[in-house]
Amino acid sequence: MDHTAEEVVAGKYRILRLLGDGAMGSVFEAWHEGLNVSVAVKILHPHLARIGDRVERFAREARAAARIRNPHVVQVFDVDRTTEGLPFLVMEYVQGRTLRSVLKDARAKGSRVPPSEAIAWMVQVCDGVEAAHRAGIVHRDLKPDNVLVHHASNGALTLQVMDFGIAKLKFENAFGLTAPGTVMGTPQYMAPEQLHAPERVDERADVFSLGVMLFELLGGRRPVESENPWQISTQYAAGEVARIETLVPEIHPELAQAVHRALAAAPEGRFASAGALRAAIEWFAGPAPVTAETTGNLDQPQAPPIHPAPVIKTVNEAPAPLPVAPPYPAPPPRRGARISSLRLVFLTLVLAIVGFLAGILWYYLAHSGERRRKRAPAGKRRT
Repeated sequence: MDHTAEEVVAGKYRILRLLGDGAMGSVFEAWHEGLNVSVAVKILHPHLARIGDRVERFAREARAAARIRNPHVVQVFDVDRTTEGLPFLVMEYVQGRTLRSVLKDARAKGSRVPPSEAIAWMVQVCDGVEAAHRAGIVHRDLKPDNVLVHHASNGALTLQVMDFGIAKLKFENAFGLTAPGTVMGTPQYMAPEQLHAPERVDERADVFSLGVMLFELLGGRRPVESENPWQISTQYAAGEVARIETLVPEIHPELAQAVHRALAAAPEGRFASAGALRAAIEWFAGPAPVTAETTGNLDQPQAPPIHPAPVIKTVNEAPAPLPVAPPYPAPPPRRGARISSLRLVFLTLVLAIVGFLAGILWYYLAHSGERRRKRAPAGKRRT
């Protein structure tokens, strides 16, 4: 069934317009009749509503996102069914663009997001993903298409993670919706274990995806550029990725090390959590100004678009050559390093004082005997 403008869903959500249409369902801008606020309503397609696992997966997305309370995750407010029995979920309405759209515009202009600004963005994304992990949720499909860029009510540029449609929920039983051997994710951003051992996927798979996004923001392309998903996965599994230092010679060595640690083929070689990755890169984030040249127009109304959960997805775009971005700032001195320096200065001063006092004592002892002999009567002196 097609949903038209002015239709009221569940007696309180008045449909205003279609925002996006995808494999799982459609997203509409709607008006909450009771609260008098704009919301985004995602309604499952009718032909999928007859498939039990699709309905359950749709409901699982709502449960997953609703568990997370973080300014860098798109919030889910409600889940219900239409009068026709179609499941739908209600999300916060966001005016902004996807990170993919921002990157495409930058590439079309032959430019790149300034390094310190790109890192500041990824710090926000890591914060949202870390909140999901704390709630026991592994996203499994992190990519620029699933990150919204917009201005918050205070004017600050804000990034939010969305689309938990294929999330892995730790609190659900082992007999979940994903059959053994089923590959879930987008190959260009997918950790090797998602293809080769999907049952072993944990938070570190999301860390890998974050590493790919960080690489793309800084280098202007992904670590592996191929149209063949199996080739992409094979190169990721073998650790055969482009070096960020080659693409960006001016990158700080510690930042380059963090990027490639996140991209390690084996989960054990990566950061243990999104929070650990954030801590490693946040030193390089700077107060770079956010301009329309970087983000484009964020005032165009958008809501979280619908993206399919592809098993295999190919790349249809060829990267354009990008100019060298401004130099990377050196990270500010860490608090621990400053404390160590102070301790070293204090220890040097103490040793100098001790040495000085020891010298005085030695001089006194060495000459005290001679002075006593000089003061003794002549008859008592030895001949």
